[in-house]
Amino acid sequence: MTKDLLVPDIITFAQRQYEQLSLPKSKTDAVLERVRSFSHGSFLWAELYLHNLGQSLQVTEFQARMRAFPPSLGDCYRQLLLSAAHRLSQNELYVRGALLLTIFQAQRPLRTTEIADAFSLLPEKAEIIISNLCKPLVNVYDGLLRLSHPSVREFFELCRTTNDSSLGISFSDSHALLAEKCLSCLLDERYANLDRIGSYLVANHDGAKHVSSDARPLKDGFYDYAHKFWDYHLVRSTTPSESLLQQVNRFILSLQFAYWSEFSRRDCGQLVRVVMAFRSLTSWHKGLSKKYQVLIKLDEYFERPYTLLTVAFDSQKGGTSLPCLVRLTMGDYYFIMFIPKKATPMRERALEELQKLLGPQHHLTLRAKSDVAYVRLYDGNMRASYKIYNEVVKTQRAVLGEHSAHLLETLIYKGQSEFYMASFSAATNTWRKVSTECLGLLGPNSWQYLSAQLWLARGLAYMDQLDSGLQILQLVAQRRRELFGPDDSFCNAVQLNVGEIQLLLGQHEEAIATLQDVLEWRRETFLLSNMVRLDAEITLAIAYRAAGMSQDALAIIKEVEDEVENLHSEFERYCQIVHLKGLLLAEAGSLDKAIHLLEDIVIQAEEGQNNRALLWIRLDLATLLRRRGRGCDRAAASIKFDKIVKETSGDHELSILDEPDSPELLAAAEEALRLVRSRQHIKARHALDSAHLDWRRPKDLWLWVGGSFYRDLLQIAEPAVTGAD
Repeated sequence: MTKDLLVPDIITFAQRQYEQLSLPKSKTDAVLERVRSFSHGSFLWAELYLHNLGQSLQVTEFQARMRAFPPSLGDCYRQLLLSAAHRLSQNELYVRGALLLTIFQAQRPLRTTEIADAFSLLPEKAEIIISNLCKPLVNVYDGLLRLSHPSVREFFELCRTTNDSSLGISFSDSHALLAEKCLSCLLDERYANLDRIGSYLVANHDGAKHVSSDARPLKDGFYDYAHKFWDYHLVRSTTPSESLLQQVNRFILSLQFAYWSEFSRRDCGQLVRVVMAFRSLTSWHKGLSKKYQVLIKLDEYFERPYTLLTVAFDSQKGGTSLPCLVRLTMGDYYFIMFIPKKATPMRERALEELQKLLGPQHHLTLRAKSDVAYVRLYDGNMRASYKIYNEVVKTQRAVLGEHSAHLLETLIYKGQSEFYMASFSAATNTWRKVSTECLGLLGPNSWQYLSAQLWLARGLAYMDQLDSGLQILQLVAQRRRELFGPDDSFCNAVQLNVGEIQLLLGQHEEAIATLQDVLEWRRETFLLSNMVRLDAEITLAIAYRAAGMSQDALAIIKEVEDEVENLHSEFERYCQIVHLKGLLLAEAGSLDKAIHLLEDIVIQAEEGQNNRALLWIRLDLATLLRRRGRGCDRAAASIKFDKIVKETSGDHELSILDEPDSPELLAAAEEALRLVRSRQHIKARHALDSAHLDWRRPKDLWLWVGGSFYRDLLQIAEPAVTGAD
């Protein structure tokens, strides 16, 4: 509603209030005229104006108040704040300003008990102190503190925007103030207590255990707010002081950090908060001056406090499992951050120690064994991983029963081992069953259910059910955003998959927008050499090429080649980069250069390096050779598929190993590969079976672990290139 439409109602309200206050009737018209002129559609201004007139003791004072009252709500608030300066001490003025800033910038309404804890006020007097200092700008309702009217927030926002310091309140430092209050709370010595940390650690790894009441933070205290928002306020501090930066450093290297991590894990599940905070800190840290950057040892984030925790628990007598649980948690962190060189030894050591301490059938030992199975996936040893998962599943069913969260987690990972071995049908069957069980046992918000759904969508995409996969992924992303916000690492992974399927569906603009959003997060968190980021960069480059944005694709390729040391050691990704460069060269008319580049990597690759990415190079290289059509090009194209398939009938052991495959085998291999790349696995299998053939090395078609899931995006555009150098 516009201000003009509200004026009649405001006048009616003011007239009734005037009468109730028994103010001079002779001044009614003059007062109402001022209300009409200055209320600007605000009932609150009219109420404050009349309340001020009602405090008059004499006629002369009434007339003075009538003329002198501030003409806007902002001016009213300014006058209220300034007029109190003469009656409040310097300490009271400081506390009032800090209270107002805290209530103004808090990300949810704060309870008086939380304020009392944060400001070290006597709990029984907190509400009275806050009311005396902050009313009428703040009110208390049902124990919660709020700004008394939206106009108060608007007034403070204006002060913050204009950097108005005339009130003696520094709005520009409001986030720094809250960050300091949060960190002071988190750094309380009680949260460095090993028994408190251990109670959360045990409960996080054993669903049957509960956190002891003594280990929990102060009831109704400030910790609940501080643990959720300390980094939110910190990274929004535009000019953090040196003391605040030192406070941050003390926290991220302390045992209190480990308590916060375990407390947050209990609250969110997994290490969601830990990773989110690291991401926001990394981006913020880059913006600090060199002088201030060195004050925060961000490279020791998580590792230092958990190393301290391990040493502390190791020094205790009694042979408890606590040091092993710390190592399990550290393994989880390295796993989430995709640091396999650290995840592998940490998980293997935890398993070894738990087997000695608790025996091979204890549920923690089985969980550790499942963790070790995943590091086998990192190494590309999918069969070993699958074997371990089957062993763990069998034992968990016997020890824990069919409806165990630990069993369901292991089944999710077992499905991944099937997926990476390209057994997509088996994997999707596993994840469908797990999804149903997780939904019933743990609910729709559990990470286990959402993870099973995520992997189910990935399996469906490889089985050419792209629309179904995309729909599931979008629902999972939406749920994670609702639970943990847009900075959730899980949500980011899901969004990358969304972009990949959009690309497969030919939705190039949508895919590029999605992938750019994904990479905005990853570029702030990971180095280019980290697979979580590198795979996403390669996927975006592929999307750029598909959309005809060749220069953008080449820019990413150049950055990867310049900044990623020893890229050749990551041979699958090296193949993708070479493949992409070759296709871009061909599409630019440099067909000879493209063929030379692709042929070179095929020739140099050893038999054990013949991976899925190299097979797709073979397909497009064959296409380019046939398009060029010189001399032996057609024969050279066919021979690219030598030793890909083998006959399954008859005795072929006596065949000469170096002898090339027959033209029939070469053609069958190429046909089957093209069917696989286009997601027609059943047709590919039928074509091989009908010809009594099979893959010579099924492992060549396996996927590899990394920061992406879809490995078949690269394919020569149609119509094929016909240009030449």
